[in-house]
Amino acid sequence: MIANICSLIKLKTNEETTDSQEVIITCKDQTKKVVLISANNIKNYMLVTLVDITAIRESQSNAESQRQSLELRFDYVNRFDTLTNLPNQSSASSDLELLRASVIKHQSHACLILIDLDYFKLINESYGRKTGDFILVNLATGIKILLNKSQTLYRLYKDEFLILANNTDSKKAKQLAADIINLINQGVRLNNSVINLTACVGILQITPETSPSEDLITRGPYRDWE
Repeated sequence: MIANICSLIKLKTNEETTDSQEVIITCKDQTKKVVLISANNIKNYMLVTLVDITAIRESQSNAESQRQSLELRFDYVNRFDTLTNLPNQSSASSDLELLRASVIKHQSHACLILIDLDYFKLINESYGRKTGDFILVNLATGIKILLNKSQTLYRLYKDEFLILANNTDSKKAKQLAADIINLINQGVRLNNSVINLTACVGILQITPETSPSEDLITRGPYRDWE
């Protein structure tokens, strides 16, 4: 164990100076300690002080780790839905802007596919919130299986999902929408019964004239969707 140490050294100069430095030393038991060495030149004497600040630095390191962990958690909550672990509306807005720019630059095909579950509030009221959450997670998992690597599923709001389908023309988008409707119409099995589900699915092709992402995702009726 390192104790705080002070010593006086006789000098030939009377200039007053101060200096300090942190060093890491290895003790006999192989533990490492952070030591602050301070040297103060006071009236022909050098006062040298060694202080063990290991606990202070460890506390600061732990506080920094906790801060970084909170920042990562905050960023995750801002960008992802904590129930389904899907990217959320905020992520969809920023990713849509990137997709729109890519379509303009490369003259490629891309579509949005909106999935809006019917009467989901009634399901929550009839079966309970936990069952509703189970259905949403189950559907999210099933829909993701239908997608390829260039297609991403987002949860927008409660019973609304969105797919950004890059490299997907209108024909492929319609086929994907049909597969999703078929999946949803199968319902969700819970214990010995099946909860029936239906949904509205809309398709919008992304073009250079497509509205900015924020307007497109958050506006009310989807009049331009197929």
